[in-house]
Amino acid sequence: MFEAVTITSDNIDSGLVAEALVYYGRVNVVVSGGGLLELIKTFGRDNLVRAIDHKALQLTYERDQYAVHSEAAPFLTHSFQRFHLSQSSQGIPINNVADEISEMFERTFGKSWETRAFAKKMADLVVERDLRDEIINTSHNDALNRDFMTEAIRSWIKEMVPEIQLPEDFRIDSMDTGKGIALVTGLDFEEINKFYHRRIPATHSSVSPAFLLAHIISLRKEMVFGAGADSDVWLGPGNAAILRTKTDALVKMSGKSRTSIKTFHDVEFEGRSFREAINSGERTPDELLTLLEHPDTQKFKAWIAQQRPDANFVKEFERAVVAKIGWTQKLPFRFGKIATFAGIGALIDVGIGTMGLASLAASGLSALTDAAVGTSDEFLLSKLLKGWKPNQFIDGPAKQFVSSDS
Repeated sequence: MFEAVTITSDNIDSGLVAEALVYYGRVNVVVSGGGLLELIKTFGRDNLVRAIDHKALQLTYERDQYAVHSEAAPFLTHSFQRFHLSQSSQGIPINNVADEISEMFERTFGKSWETRAFAKKMADLVVERDLRDEIINTSHNDALNRDFMTEAIRSWIKEMVPEIQLPEDFRIDSMDTGKGIALVTGLDFEEINKFYHRRIPATHSSVSPAFLLAHIISLRKEMVFGAGADSDVWLGPGNAAILRTKTDALVKMSGKSRTSIKTFHDVEFEGRSFREAINSGERTPDELLTLLEHPDTQKFKAWIAQQRPDANFVKEFERAVVAKIGWTQKLPFRFGKIATFAGIGALIDVGIGTMGLASLAASGLSALTDAAVGTSDEFLLSKLLKGWKPNQFIDGPAKQFVSSDS
C-alpha cells in the first residue's frame, strides 16, 4: 500500500506533491520546464535538492510537449504532435535536457555562476525518459478505437459536464484519412460549452473535438509514465473518468488511495490535510522536509508499506492501535469519532474496500475484547517495529504539522 505514486506535469501543485511525500515511499513527479520552475519557486532550491537526495522525491524530466494539430481542408482532421525547445531566443542550440535547463534557469534567474552551478546540479538529479514515440503511437491507436472513444467521451462528459445527458445510442466514429484522424461525434458543442463554462472559464478552454483528443493523449502520457514507474497514478477527474473505460483496475487503485487519504484526514485530522497546510502557507516546504526526516514519519511510512495493496487504510490504522490496547480501553476515546463517520460508511465501503467505517463502527459496538481484530493480525502487529504504533506519528508530529494552531 502506498509504495509509489506518479504525478504528471498536467496535474501538479506544491500541496499535492507535499501530500504524496507524506504517504508514499516513492514519489515520482513528471515535470517539463515550467513544472520544474514552479517546484523550485514553491519548495525552494535547497529543499528540492534535499528531497531528491533523501530519495523521497524523483523528478522525471520531459522535454517533449504534446498537442493536437487540426487542419480544415478539405475537411477537419486532427493529428497528435510533439515539440520541444530547439534553440534559445539568441539562437543558441538546445540539444538535450542539460542545455534546456541551463537556458531556462539563466532566463529566469539571471546569468551567474550560481545559476549555472544549480542548473548543472538539477540536470544531474533529474531523470530523462524518452517515451515520445510510444505516447504518440498509442494515442493514435486509442483515437481509432471507436468503442473506446465512445465510452471515453461519454465518461468524460458525464464527469465534467453532468448536465448533458447523452442518448443510449451515442456513438463516436473515427478514421485515419492518411492526413489525420477524422472524428465524427454528433455532439452539440455549443450546448456543452454553455454548461462547461459555468465551471471552467472560456479563457482556459472550450470543449471541441481537438480538446477531447487532447485529453486522450494527456491520459496516455499519464498511463505510460505511471506504468513505467510501477506506481499509482494521481489523475484529474476528467482523465480518471476516461481511464475507467480502459483500465478499471488501475483507476480503482488510484482512486482508492486518494479516497483513503481523504477519509483518513476526515477521521484523524478533522478534515485538515497536508496539502492544505502547504498551499495555505501555514507550513513551509522546509517544515515538510523536517517532518519527513522525523523518525516517527519514517516508521509510519514503513508501516504503510507493509500493508496489503487491497487493505483499507483507515481500518488497518484502527486495527494496529486497537490490537495493542483492546476495544474496551479504545472506545471511550475513539467511539465518537468512528460513530460520526458510520453514517457515510456504506459509501466508503464501496470506495475504499470491503470494510469501511460503517463496518468498523459496527465491529466497535459489538466487540468487547480483541477478538474482533484477529489473533494473527494482533500477533504480527505486536511485533511491528518493536512495539511502535502508527498513532505515535499521527498524534505527534503529523497533527502538529496540520494543526492551524501550531
